[in-house]
Amino acid sequence: WRLRSWDRLYVPRMFSRVAVVCGEPIDVPRGASAEDLEQVRQKLEAALTRVNRRAEEGVDIRRQFELELEAAR
Repeated sequence: WRLRSWDRLYVPRMFSRVAVVCGEPIDVPRGASAEDLEQVRQKLEAALTRVNRRAEEGVDIRRQFELELEAAR
């Protein structure tokens, strides 16, 4: 299911296969200046892009395996 929220979040149905990818923690220093926050924002954006790409690759690899398995039957 895809929610009608601002981020269009996907909610997997029961018994779905999902790819879960975790990245390194990103700390935001207390009292950070606007420049510091911008650097953290850029770091966060890059990290989210990386984990999304890794998750998509994981799903694609699994789907590719399933298609090859079906074709072999």
